[in-house]
Amino acid sequence: MGGLLAPIPKGLSHKIGIPHIVGGLVPDAKLVAAVWEDGSTFGPDDLLARISDSRKALADSYDRAIAALQTGLDKNGL
Repeated sequence: MGGLLAPIPKGLSHKIGIPHIVGGLVPDAKLVAAVWEDGSTFGPDDLLARISDSRKALADSYDRAIAALQTGLDKNGL
């Protein structure tokens, strides 16, 4: 899943490209699930779970990267 991974702040606009066949009709975009900054949600549970899982996976990958960088700094006495 791409796009925003953090809660959506009030007043934010976010645009996502919609693939289509050149010369064909451009499909209508629909908001199907979201988690807003205040914690309120919109959408089916399975899509909200995907948003949550994606955010957790991204946070975990940042934690691993930070730990690896810190280890390198510690080994080099920085």
